Amino acid sequence: ADSIVQMTEIVLPEDTNPEGSIFGGRVLALIDKCAAIVAMRHARTEVATVSLDSVTFLSKVRVGYVLLLSGRINAAFGSSMEVEVS
Repeated sequence: ADSIVQMTEIVLPEDTNPEGSIFGGRVLALIDKCAAIVAMRHARTEVATVSLDSVTFLSKVRVGYVLLLSGRINAAFGSSMEVEVS
């Protein structure tokens, strides 16, 4: 429970493409940041992202929308862990 992370981000114009939708890379950066905080809290040391299993974009996110990211540990092993961000 100590490693659970809740993040809130507002989508600003600089986060979006000419159609007004957020860049996928910006979303991935936020996901990576959330996962890193979860992992650092759990491991109590520096961490590195090694891989991503999958990402599914369900709908467009536009300027002014608020993103809510929730991260948690799914499993921990000797030198790695699985973090879920939704």
